Amino acid sequence: MAKALPQLEDFPFAAELTTRFDDMDILGHINNVAIANLYQESRVMFHRELFKRTRGAEHRKDKVGTVLVDVHIAYRAETFYPKPVTITCGVSRMGNTSYTIHSAMYQDGQCVGTCDAVLVYVKEGKPHPIPEDERTLLSQYQMPATNE
Repeated sequence: MAKALPQLEDFPFAAELTTRFDDMDILGHINNVAIANLYQESRVMFHRELFKRTRGAEHRKDKVGTVLVDVHIAYRAETFYPKPVTITCGVSRMGNTSYTIHSAMYQDGQCVGTCDAVLVYVKEGKPHPIPEDERTLLSQYQMPATNE
């Protein structure tokens, strides 16, 4: 049985992003590198919204930060220029030092792809427990188990 694709309303955060002429491949599709960049931009927007109270100027004062350690993108349908895309984000898993952002990309209301990105908290180059203030914020954007 095929697994159901996520629905736009399943996510606590969404952002509309513009596709660019430069994003196209020879077949007129948005190319895979551009898709990865769109997911990255949505994660940045998600983090800015999520952590605006705890990070202020992008970085925590205690020198604890996050690094991206794994990304998995599943391409579900073709994506085309010049139509915009809507990318959704939510926290699908939270551990002691890391969390996973589950995202989905939509164009014309259709889910055209999904992305899972794992981020690890670090301090001085080593894994560090998720700070409690940010754990609280992340939990507010936690999603129910995904169908992926």
